[in-house]
Amino acid sequence: MWTRKQLKENAKAVLSKYYWTAFAVCIIISLLVGGTNGFSSLNTYSNFASGANTSAEELNRAGVVLDELDHLDPEIVATIFLLFGFIVLLSAVVWLFATAMRIFLFNPLIAGKTAYFIRQREDCGKIGNLGIAFKKGKYKGTILTMFLKELYLWLWSLLFVIPGIIKSYSYFMVPYIVADNPELPASRIFEISKKTMKGEKWNLFVLQLSFILWDLACCCTCGLGFFFLAPYKETTYAELYACLKNKAIHEGIINEGELPRSIWNDSSASAGADF
Repeated sequence: MWTRKQLKENAKAVLSKYYWTAFAVCIIISLLVGGTNGFSSLNTYSNFASGANTSAEELNRAGVVLDELDHLDPEIVATIFLLFGFIVLLSAVVWLFATAMRIFLFNPLIAGKTAYFIRQREDCGKIGNLGIAFKKGKYKGTILTMFLKELYLWLWSLLFVIPGIIKSYSYFMVPYIVADNPELPASRIFEISKKTMKGEKWNLFVLQLSFILWDLACCCTCGLGFFFLAPYKETTYAELYACLKNKAIHEGIINEGELPRSIWNDSSASAGADF
């Protein structure tokens, strides 16, 4: 059984050598991607669905407004509706552009960030890893799997918040597996993640919760502290992935040759036996 203490000690050991490079990677991703989350580009649908439950009182107010429009000059009414239509069209274009950016640029960059932290613990992490998903043979699989992850999370979130949260823990390994081997079929990546995360969801939640004092301290710095905390968190989660990957190998969830072996035989992998 892995322990939070072991993960964090491993993370600190790695960061003692590569902290500022990891910091630069986190800053670059923050500047390029911003505060996007697992299914932010799809939240518009969720907001639309929730807004569809219009109350009778709101409908009555809308009826009053329409009655008032009947007394206005037809040209003014036409202008109002044209302006409204333009705003709706502009909003749709902006949404489509943001969604396309998320799918085709931001998600591959997030996968590249994950690839960096996986390789950092193997002493071969480089800032250039951020662009690894854009290489030939990697891009298509990366954007498809990352898009499906966000789509599935959005669909589960429609069943209220809790199912979406639970599934986000089931899919924890997806970005890491994509970074390790984007040529794996998306269905296989999700299968590995779901099987491996059985019995680990609560442990992951507690691990995330263990950073709460750091998060509160960062809030006291007007948010600037989060930039310095991010490398520590990302490195810790990369250590967790290494342990979970080792677990999946021993349990036969991962088949020979599906994922690189270089990460399996280091000190953290052996520490994973203590999980």
